[in-house]
Amino acid sequence: FVNLTGAYTGYKKIDYFAARTLKVGDTVLSIGYGQEIDYNGQVYNDQSPGLNWDQSDWKWISGFTFKSGVNYNVSEKSNVFINLGYLSKAPVFNNVYEKYSVALLHEIKNEFISAAEIGYSYNSRHFTLNSNAYYTVWKNKPGKPVSYPISDDETGYGNIQGMDALHMGIELDFAYRILDNLKFQGLASIGNWKWTSADSVKLYNDNNVLVKTEYFDAKGVHVGDAAQTQFGASIRYEPIKTIYISGNITYFDRYYSQFNPFDLNPEKFPESFDENGNPVDAWRTPSYKLIDFHAGYTLYYKKIRFDLRGSVLNAFNELYISDARDNDSYATTTHSHDAMSAGVFFGMGRRFNVSLSITF
Repeated sequence: FVNLTGAYTGYKKIDYFAARTLKVGDTVLSIGYGQEIDYNGQVYNDQSPGLNWDQSDWKWISGFTFKSGVNYNVSEKSNVFINLGYLSKAPVFNNVYEKYSVALLHEIKNEFISAAEIGYSYNSRHFTLNSNAYYTVWKNKPGKPVSYPISDDETGYGNIQGMDALHMGIELDFAYRILDNLKFQGLASIGNWKWTSADSVKLYNDNNVLVKTEYFDAKGVHVGDAAQTQFGASIRYEPIKTIYISGNITYFDRYYSQFNPFDLNPEKFPESFDENGNPVDAWRTPSYKLIDFHAGYTLYYKKIRFDLRGSVLNAFNELYISDARDNDSYATTTHSHDAMSAGVFFGMGRRFNVSLSITF
């Protein structure tokens, strides 16, 4: 198959927190909440007619997606496939406008993603299997604008649009129907996602004036914000057609912290690099597992369907870190790239969920 699609994305920012403007002749007045201005003997306030919010003009950015693939049926039950794709994606809203104004950011760029995938599938009455290997080159992977101290009383910001990443890995999931009312499922995902960028970033103050340029080197540092190794298993039993009980376990490992690229400057922070000049990896959080239990009952009454569901999530109250930031500014130790310098968020403990849905 071959598929080609295009997109044209429009952006417009309206600042509902800034003071509104009022044009009086050739003069523009800026009036905030509760403020009054006496101009030429006339008093204007935040209720005066003709006030306008600070807003930008429309910004339009084009993009497109190209996909192509080939599938070959080895037999009636199995097939192999290859997929290729290229994506030019318009940036997210936060990478178009400045944080505290309606002005456009400098150097707005699309994301460019090149991907290749090869896989194998098997499907029979009692057993199904899906597996694939992927290789993805991600140019301009989006990140949040970062702040940086310019002086003791001034902070600048930079929009790192030039960071590139390489994502590759293998994925597998299967289902085995042991009995007609008993099914076992499993999954595995092993990835190797790393940044490949070393670049410079221009920093601007609140007046959108270029004040300095900073360098960073993140080559070989693992991408954060997701576990790069996952294993899972679940079992579902239906004693009768209207009742089910199930349980699942998921193991998470190789979850790396997010980081500030400016911490990876070899001149300012040599402790963030090893003896070979390579950047030290972001802190890797401890592995953990989550176990959940679910049950449900369906009742039909005339033409009405009742579905009662219940769940126990994180049933064994596992203590785990769900998100982390390397060299957090609130930590007492910095640039050690370990637990001592990390800021973390803990995951939710044991919790219960009950729901009832009625369909008619």
